[in-house]
Amino acid sequence: MKKQTEVEIFGKRYTVKSDLHSQDMLKIAKYVDDKMQLFKKSSSIASTSAIAVLAALNITEEFFQLRLQKEAIEGVVEQRSSKLIELLEEGIH
Repeated sequence: MKKQTEVEIFGKRYTVKSDLHSQDMLKIAKYVDDKMQLFKKSSSIASTSAIAVLAALNITEEFFQLRLQKEAIEGVVEQRSSKLIELLEEGIH
């Protein structure tokens, strides 16, 4: 069941519907707001939409890096699991 949560990002209030717990949605909104504030402070860009795009690109880059790391870890786990199964099967016979 989707819950409504009031969040504030870059000085604007939004009502967000999500299956996430409200506390989790507030953390996500704070993360987005922090990224936008960082870009505002570290650049001369005045456009809110440009700052939002830069923040979205940065967050997406983080997401892709984490996904690549996850896939690499899954590959290692798969290899080690296969090796363990192979060793167990050899020990049984």
